[in-house]
Amino acid sequence: MSREITLGLIQMDCRLNDLEYNKNKAVRMITDAAAKGANMVCLPELFSSGYNPNAVGWKWHYFAEDGQGRTVQELSRLAQQLKISIIAPMAEKRELPGVIYNSAFFIYEDGQVLGSYAKTHLWYTEKNYFRQGDSLRIFETSFGKIGLLICYDILFPELIRQLTLAGAELIFLPSAWRAVEDFIWNTILPARALENTVFLAAVNRIGTDEEIDFFGESCVLDPQGKFLEQGKRNEEDIIIKTINLDELSRFRYDFPYLRDLQPELYKRISKRIISVNAEHKIKSPFPSKTEGEKEE
Repeated sequence: MSREITLGLIQMDCRLNDLEYNKNKAVRMITDAAAKGANMVCLPELFSSGYNPNAVGWKWHYFAEDGQGRTVQELSRLAQQLKISIIAPMAEKRELPGVIYNSAFFIYEDGQVLGSYAKTHLWYTEKNYFRQGDSLRIFETSFGKIGLLICYDILFPELIRQLTLAGAELIFLPSAWRAVEDFIWNTILPARALENTVFLAAVNRIGTDEEIDFFGESCVLDPQGKFLEQGKRNEEDIIIKTINLDELSRFRYDFPYLRDLQPELYKRISKRIISVNAEHKIKSPFPSKTEGEKEE
């Protein structure tokens, strides 16, 4: 079977606290992406609600769904109808009532919800509303193994490295990345793709949620860290790009970073650092108390 896959990155503006508007727009843009040849489509972070954590507040519990939720099921029917996979990032409720996650559902081309990934590194005020995830996910498809991270997760290189070592060949990063930090976006994404020699598809929304501005520039990067395609800035866009996962072998031959890893060495270095700190007292930068100052 061909390992050639056409990605569709949905760069959309979301209306804060308006589920029906956001869902209907997502359905239209997904349908458009499928008409352009996409067979795996990804929406931006928390697409159904808008992003601003404080502005949504208690309503997160209204937006949260499980795999049987109304929005998830509507997207499942759409995936089955269009014969495409859909990554739908949204608030998720699980087994504990009242405890919700910033997650992304992976809906397969047959309409089956394969599972979800809950963001493990919550940014700023997200911590006031969501519980952090505690595990990574890889989704096996007819094209290959797909990994998922969400926005701020990409700043922690251990996550994408673990996904890569577990076999992920393509990693999606749905995001609501702030415009004031666009320089980080354009720096960190090529680095993560290159150091793991993995395909990376990063989806960023546009628009404004009260005081938070988003800028778009969703992109697909190859395992060399090169931008294969990049969306417009501050405009809604559908980025379509075909990649071939069979090319990974060539990239990893030319750039043998994964071959040259020495995990046992890194473990020894870590232990050595701990050992040095334990065996040799580190001089405090603060002056110690004199005898007269010591408490009785």
